[in-house]
Amino acid sequence: MRGKIVFGVAAAVTVALAAPRGARACGAGGGSGVYGGLVAAALVLGTADVAFTLWDGGSAIVSHHPSAAYGLVETLVAAPQLALGIAGLSQSTNGASGYLAVYTLWMGLLTTHGIWTMATAARATTATIEPVEPRAALERSAPAPRLQVAVGPTYVPVGQLSQPGFGLVGRF
Repeated sequence: MRGKIVFGVAAAVTVALAAPRGARACGAGGGSGVYGGLVAAALVLGTADVAFTLWDGGSAIVSHHPSAAYGLVETLVAAPQLALGIAGLSQSTNGASGYLAVYTLWMGLLTTHGIWTMATAARATTATIEPVEPRAALERSAPAPRLQVAVGPTYVPVGQLSQPGFGLVGRF
């Protein structure tokens, strides 16, 4: 039901912003149709980001693990926005970089969650069922972790353009 409500709100906002407006001549030429499309795209992406965040929170509360397809869609939506946020932070010279840093962190979390969801999703297999080992043999050997992810500070020295940042490495 949540998904239907979010989709309905996103569709209503898109229709409201994309509706044609009355023509007004200003003498400058050109049109503002591109800006309306950009605003509509930004609102749809923003709605999707909020929906992903709410869905992830709800899934965590009820201990439900999303599917690999959900993780793929989440990554495909959030990763380009993460790249835009990083590019914006590297070019930012005004005081708005605080908001951009929070946005970039948010998109980084959504992207990381999408990758984690794909890596840990249950796989459909056609393997045969193997015989169960005795309980004592299972207790002696600890299973190796399947997922190893680390985040740490990094520094990219490129002469005058040196940039600090964060690096993400993992073994999936």
